[in-house]
Amino acid sequence: MYITFLVAKPAHGQSVAPFVVNTSGGIASIPDANGSLVVYYNVGETIIDDVANSNQTSRLTQGFLQPDVIGNGILTVYSFTTAMTCYSSNDASAVLNTSGLNGPFRYTWFKNGVLLSDTVSTLLNLGVGTYSFVVKDKKGNLRTGQWDILHGSGPCRLIIHNGLSPNSDGYNDFFYVEHIEDYRGNRISIFNRWGDLVWDGKDYDNHNTRWKGEDRHGDNLSAGTYYYIIEIDGKKTTGWVELMR
Repeated sequence: MYITFLVAKPAHGQSVAPFVVNTSGGIASIPDANGSLVVYYNVGETIIDDVANSNQTSRLTQGFLQPDVIGNGILTVYSFTTAMTCYSSNDASAVLNTSGLNGPFRYTWFKNGVLLSDTVSTLLNLGVGTYSFVVKDKKGNLRTGQWDILHGSGPCRLIIHNGLSPNSDGYNDFFYVEHIEDYRGNRISIFNRWGDLVWDGKDYDNHNTRWKGEDRHGDNLSAGTYYYIIEIDGKKTTGWVELMR
């Protein structure tokens, strides 16, 4: 390891050009236009004598030597993960903290063997699955890891979306009740403004069983405000939903 010193000579008000000394210890002279600096160097604080003019000798200290770096350094990767907060929340995360001398680093992520990303060190909104990563530095050194994300403990709180526009554009095409699939045996009933039951479904799951703005015969209902009752384990949740055409 070598260190460069740039020292101002107080006796003469001039600067010495950068000079490199070895950290193994010893003594050296640094010449300049007015004489020379004598540098004593060892593992510790560097001592500099200005002996250019015997009538203006001064002694300075200049910094501390840093530890030598051995080899090319080690690629170290620490992984930090969070679990899903509830059964179907899909809110797990993973972060990689990487250190080493041969950056920049490339991060490659897989879920169940399928490529997810090859650019970022953090993944958010992760669901159930087996995840793995490969971190590689510019020298070709790499580190790998793998872990499983399981369902969270306990059902998630329902999040009810109060509008639907079933026009097959892929947005709000059905009455979406987030996490309803966590509650087996549920039932959702839809009523019009006069209190007539127009649709109901057991084991509502936003996939196989979902309300898309039709009545119990499959005919489209007119736009307007409708009312729902969600029944789970004998408890009822009520509210309104706006059907738009």
